Amino acid sequence: MFVNQHSLWRLGDVFRLMRPRGVMLLYLPCLWGLIVASGGQPRWQDLLLFLWGAFLTRSVGCAYNDWVDQDIDCHVTRTQQRPLAQKDVSLVALGCASGVMLVLALWVLVQLSMAAIYGGLLAALLVLPYPWLKRVTYWPQLYLGFLFSSGIWVAWFQVNPDFRSVTFAPFLLYGAGILWTLYYDTVYGYQDRVDDSKVGVKSTSLLWGDHPGIFFVCCLVGMMVCLVALGWSEQWGWPYFLGLGLAAGHLGWQQWHLDIREPQSCLRVFLANPWTGLWVAFCLWIGCVS
Repeated sequence: MFVNQHSLWRLGDVFRLMRPRGVMLLYLPCLWGLIVASGGQPRWQDLLLFLWGAFLTRSVGCAYNDWVDQDIDCHVTRTQQRPLAQKDVSLVALGCASGVMLVLALWVLVQLSMAAIYGGLLAALLVLPYPWLKRVTYWPQLYLGFLFSSGIWVAWFQVNPDFRSVTFAPFLLYGAGILWTLYYDTVYGYQDRVDDSKVGVKSTSLLWGDHPGIFFVCCLVGMMVCLVALGWSEQWGWPYFLGLGLAAGHLGWQQWHLDIREPQSCLRVFLANPWTGLWVAFCLWIGCVS
């Protein structure tokens, strides 16, 4: 056989096939963009295409990230059991599987409008420097915000291919997505803060150290300001703003329960964020149709 059963399972681990929440975090900004751009009436074909695309690109992105970081991952407690760090998966098998996924992702991309294709290609290029940034800057989480939230623009141009259709709405959504990603990925990074400092990689978690509270508040308030400004500019009704209030309450709950000294607490708060993003998507839909 080309690979044995154990290697197949480990190959699945490289692509995070059993961890769908990361797919949702990549898909949700796309969903936001589809909802707002379509006035609350996204086509089901677009919803499925972007979900499939998020799954494929996130899987290949994780494999690329693990390949770049394998010499670092073996020194970090949370990641030292990853397949590439343990040399459990051959690079040939990884390359073949990644190639298949890239072909499928390309098929998804060419189903989109030409403007969305250009946006998707640009987003794909943004992936390349990401795993290297932790070696040179304390702000890789900010870059991830730009990267993950780029799906908003791809979705917008899928619904409205004319560049002249751009309003303030996608800019405000993009700002909200960047700040949201910056927040939850910094929380995620606190799991590895001790090991990262020993290995010599950088992150916003290390930058803010034991006192990230003001930083988190600034991210979340900024996110909410963008979403409120969106509702105001689109003249949405009170149900949208009520929903945002509940979203803000959920984010406040996260802050109340977050203990940055406990990796499990950081993971729980991080894993709560797909629900936040889904609720925001519901609020956006309510705003569009109410």
